Amino acid sequence: MNHAGMNTQKKLTEIVEWFEHSFPETLPERLIGLEKEYPVVCAGTYEAGDARAIFQPLIELGWIPLFDDVYRQEIMGVIRHGIRISTDAGWCTLEIMMPPMPAVLEATSILQDTERLIGRIARDVGLIVLGYGIQPVTKPGAHLWNKRYRGEVARSALPDAFKNLTITASDQVHVGIARHELVQSANVFNALSGIFVRLFAHAPFWGGALDSNGRTAVRETMWDEIGVDTTGIPPHRSETTEEYVRYMAALPMRLAKREGVYVVPGVSFVEWAMEHEDWRKQWKYHESCTWHDARLRAMFGTVEIRPVCSQMPGENARLAAMVLGLAENLDEAARFVEGVEWHEWITMRQNILNGSPDERIASVTTEALDIARDGLRKKNAQDAPLLDALYVRSEHNIFPADVLGECIKQGGVHALVEHARIGSATS
Repeated sequence: MNHAGMNTQKKLTEIVEWFEHSFPETLPERLIGLEKEYPVVCAGTYEAGDARAIFQPLIELGWIPLFDDVYRQEIMGVIRHGIRISTDAGWCTLEIMMPPMPAVLEATSILQDTERLIGRIARDVGLIVLGYGIQPVTKPGAHLWNKRYRGEVARSALPDAFKNLTITASDQVHVGIARHELVQSANVFNALSGIFVRLFAHAPFWGGALDSNGRTAVRETMWDEIGVDTTGIPPHRSETTEEYVRYMAALPMRLAKREGVYVVPGVSFVEWAMEHEDWRKQWKYHESCTWHDARLRAMFGTVEIRPVCSQMPGENARLAAMVLGLAENLDEAARFVEGVEWHEWITMRQNILNGSPDERIASVTTEALDIARDGLRKKNAQDAPLLDALYVRSEHNIFPADVLGECIKQGGVHALVEHARIGSATS
């Protein structure tokens, strides 16, 4: 190995050690954090609505405004009591981020209180907020991007198809993990991403019609269509934390911030780290610009689970319960995942997205739910019944998108909006 290669290996070892120590050695209590996105539409037309119209009424109620760090006059969101409400990448997507909490029912109860507030304010300003995975009428477009300087810089080096994400909405869950759980968490939650998609598919109608290919989780397929190398399931299982970090460090950096200025480095993370002492600060941008279905977040000490369409109010409690249960039973979940070849998990996810038959899906889903239920019973037994409806979905092969599809066949986009709106009779 030449001198340059030796220096690179030394730097990689330093990055791995720093990354591992960003997570606690032990967890006094495992916490979860919910992030929920919502398409916002205009009452009457159901075209994309400007979610930013909700911020000023919240400020008048005592919420604190948050501004872009470059465009100082642009309100990006509001915060109060640890709950943050903002737009996502597009101005027609609202996002609520909850503080970490120990139990699913407690976290989702507070989230629903916030949703009811948002629903009332939205009606007052002529908007409708949907618990749904994609804009029902408006198609993706660059005109929908938020005026956020960080996003502008990052998009300059991304494919044009990245604009697909202006109309999508997801339910995401963070769960705290300890240092020794890192590689297991990344493998388990990436491998099972297809199962999560199957159970929570909720985006069959977009652009004013049911998807022409019959897809029920169009939101997730749009990530795959972007054409970058860091979406979906990583191409290989990581055997060690070092292998995971080395893989991440070899990926291109899509964003960094130097002396207050955002830049696209155009090099891999390890190349940046070899030249710049600020690499620890830059990792948060690097990890946030890789979009695998599950990603380890050194910034928060969590694993973030990302492939699920935005759900109806209350339904994300089932997602959070499944995630928390798997994390609490991680050794068993890892043994289950390791019993299937990695390429088979990738194929299974693709079959689920395409609606292709796969005889293993039902049994694999049941086994994953069993593992999660056992974990919940050890952690917090009162959360375990939240999984009951997921067993029923899998057994009868009827999922949220199927229920919604029947509504749409009966009443079109109006029925979709009435079914999925925050604050509706059904929610």
